[in-house]
Amino acid sequence: MIASERFLRIVNTVNERGFISTKELSENLDGTETTIRRDCEELEKQGLLIRVHGGAKSIEQKTILSNKDEVTGLLEALGICGILEAKEHRGFWDSFTPMFERDSEDLRQYFSYPFHWWKGKDRVNYENVKNIFKITV
Repeated sequence: MIASERFLRIVNTVNERGFISTKELSENLDGTETTIRRDCEELEKQGLLIRVHGGAKSIEQKTILSNKDEVTGLLEALGICGILEAKEHRGFWDSFTPMFERDSEDLRQYFSYPFHWWKGKDRVNYENVKNIFKITV
């Protein structure tokens, strides 16, 4: 495999996974660990990754969890505490809507209430952000 192809695969793998060991890269790319170390050194000089002991990590900082279930859980929690809430489906910070009073025709009430009704146009409830996290926004 030519160097430019290896470089591309290294950067893509590191960005996809966040971190990968030199050993695993050498196995995946059928190259020696010495070659992979040199490639990573060059890619670091180009600002495309960060070399760390035993491998390389991505320069892309993830500001939110990348696992879909974790992201969904975080968004649902923001809905429950009223930070992401629709006008007609409020979070529990201001009030609690018992299950039997919720829209019984829609199964969404049983899962991730009230976030499922929130849309971007509903915006963020910054008043609840201030109240819950004790910060100014």
